[in-house]
Amino acid sequence: MSDFSGWLNRKFLDWQNGIGERQTLKAFARYLDVKTTTLSSWLNDDIPPTGDNLYKIADKLGFEIYEILDVPPPTPRFVHEMKAAYNNLPSEAQPKFQDDLEKFLTEWLTDHGFKRIK
Repeated sequence: MSDFSGWLNRKFLDWQNGIGERQTLKAFARYLDVKTTTLSSWLNDDIPPTGDNLYKIADKLGFEIYEILDVPPPTPRFVHEMKAAYNNLPSEAQPKFQDDLEKFLTEWLTDHGFKRIK
């Protein structure tokens, strides 16, 4: 078990304890706003989270995710600037922006030793 999957398993148990009763992985995936199959892959060490999923996990479970995965976190300024840039685009240009950002993130992750599985 990797540091990440161990951390995520502990966070799942903490989340259940906070609710006060046993919960399903499907419910935890809904809480994190990810697919159940994606969450299962993370818990089983099949793939690490990437891109927007990293931010979702950090937002819900803690920014130590970046330390565990040895990935630099996005700075608040960067996140703010990206959201502002996206929101200022005409709606017809937003899909291209998303595609370009996805390509950039995929290349960056690959360059830093992560592989992206869709």
